[in-house]
Amino acid sequence: MISTAATASRDDSRVLRHCDVQVDVKTERAVVLAIVALVILFRSAIVAFWPQAQFDSDQAVIGLMAKHLSEGRAFPMFLYGSNYILAVEAWTAAPMVKLAGVSVATLKLPLVVINLAIGFLLVRLLEREAGLRPALAAFAAVFFILPPPGTAGELLNVAGVNLEPFLYVLLVWMTRHRPAWCGFVVGLGFLQRELTIYAPLALLAIGAVDGALWSRDGWRRVVSAGRVAIEVWLVAAVVKTFSSAAGPGTTIADVPAANNVTNLLARLCFDPGAAVGGVGSLITVHWAQLFGLRVQPLLEVAIDSRADQGVAGSWMALAAAVAIALVRIAASIVANRGIGRAHYFPAYLVLVGLISSAALVVARCGAVGNTGYVLFTIFSAVGLSAWYLQVGDRCGGRPLPALGRLPPPPAVRLQAPARQGAREPRHPLRQHRLLERVLHRFSHQRADHHEVDRLRSHPRIRPHRRRAQSRSGAGAAPAVHGPGRRANLAGHLSVSAPAVTSGVAWQAGHHVSRKPFRRVHSRGGTEMLKDAAIVPYIPVSNVARAREFYEKKIGLVPREEYAGGVIYEFGNGSWAFLYPSAGAGTSKASQAFWAVKDVEAEVAALKSRGVVFEEYEMGEYKTVNSIMTGGGAKTAWFKDTEGNILAVSQRV
Repeated sequence: MISTAATASRDDSRVLRHCDVQVDVKTERAVVLAIVALVILFRSAIVAFWPQAQFDSDQAVIGLMAKHLSEGRAFPMFLYGSNYILAVEAWTAAPMVKLAGVSVATLKLPLVVINLAIGFLLVRLLEREAGLRPALAAFAAVFFILPPPGTAGELLNVAGVNLEPFLYVLLVWMTRHRPAWCGFVVGLGFLQRELTIYAPLALLAIGAVDGALWSRDGWRRVVSAGRVAIEVWLVAAVVKTFSSAAGPGTTIADVPAANNVTNLLARLCFDPGAAVGGVGSLITVHWAQLFGLRVQPLLEVAIDSRADQGVAGSWMALAAAVAIALVRIAASIVANRGIGRAHYFPAYLVLVGLISSAALVVARCGAVGNTGYVLFTIFSAVGLSAWYLQVGDRCGGRPLPALGRLPPPPAVRLQAPARQGAREPRHPLRQHRLLERVLHRFSHQRADHHEVDRLRSHPRIRPHRRRAQSRSGAGAAPAVHGPGRRANLAGHLSVSAPAVTSGVAWQAGHHVSRKPFRRVHSRGGTEMLKDAAIVPYIPVSNVARAREFYEKKIGLVPREEYAGGVIYEFGNGSWAFLYPSAGAGTSKASQAFWAVKDVEAEVAALKSRGVVFEEYEMGEYKTVNSIMTGGGAKTAWFKDTEGNILAVSQRV
């Protein structure tokens, strides 16, 4: 709906280093997803295969609808007896009933599959959008993966239409750059459960913070998505006239003439006097049951068992954890002067849950209703956990591995003696051994031709570079090399000048040697730099002005302030170092490029935030709408406030 920013990379890089521990990401992801699947199957098994566990007459009606559908006797578009709750659960169960007959298991098995899909999507989205490791993403999502028995039962309640909105919320985020699909998901979700409307509201809030909502393109996307959602609703209004509204042989005339909009308006209840008591009821009744914060017999949550759920006093631990997370997140927002784009997805989840809770308190006469109305609070817990894991210290006091122990960049080291009155070490052997020890930390990395090395290498070592050989002299416009050069596009910030990754080189008339670095050997003779991730410098003449551009217009999130500069992190553990330099803006070549999935969307989003793109014409190559196609890629260039040339590029 609203194009906000380039998301974290979708590259499945093989290896990363986390807290000085080398991690095989693909292996960890496979193990984590397998554990997630087993846990969800375990907590769903009792409710799905034991009829006495949370099964009532309302769910039996859904089973009857599925049976009629499988037999071709009826076409129930909405819940029997109404015309506003879309019968998605009956439609998904009908094939299972046709194949395996009528039973509680066949009725609830599709919901088990949807639970698995939501669990997998949560982990993957937290990994891709929030930049968390698979294990940390699963840890943040534990509120959905392993809830208390009563909440797990609600997520398998066929008549409760509680589960599908979770899927719609995630799909709305995933389709936010595609207005037609986003509008379709919103329209379908609203027809089934009005609670889905909280997702676009949260997305609009994120767009307002990002600034994309206030652009012409942002409003165009909102209007387009809204139009599609209305069209879906109107199509349903026409199709339902042909449905079996109350069973075989019935029509829409046999049920009250209402729809989900009029039904929603009829259920609204505003009582300002009850709001304060509603907040108390929300916390002590609904949230306590949702998260198992009090000891409660399972019979109270419609599970036929003499056991209890909840742990006495657990609310204090959860309250303390929430308070710590809120303080840490607030400190991060203040320090970074806003919410960075890497935090948008966790913030979106938090907002969806908060809106659902606020709606229950404000629009339901003080939280009058069942816990199903606030199930989205699970998303708030997941989002808050993920956000804290993003900004919190996950390495025992070291935000970046060994950051403080590595030498500063050369430009800073030359300035340090003047400030501190110290002398720079002069012995070349001592410096060589220091470099050798640092490089030894990365000696076991393996970055192949197609993947980005996810190790957090460090910008404090500037390797020796061979002098670039000019073919046609310096020019003002970047030149596109031929398709024979493989593109290393993995959704992260890639070096293109003066240092080069193995890939498309966007340079100003320069041909860069395919072996730009001198070989550096350890004492054992092993080549080191070929296995280390390369990190770009961004030289600036005014750090404050440059930070305003990169953090407000581009949306970068500062990871650490160091030696008068700033370290920014990107997808897959890649990062760049912005530092003060008298030579800022003097290069005619591109400083770096972002490898993106949709360059048109990124250009539109950046333009809406005030970024001005360069226009170039070089023989047969010419920018069209600021984008040049050639050399196997589509690329657009812009300058920062310091005169550095940067680009966004999509491989084609």
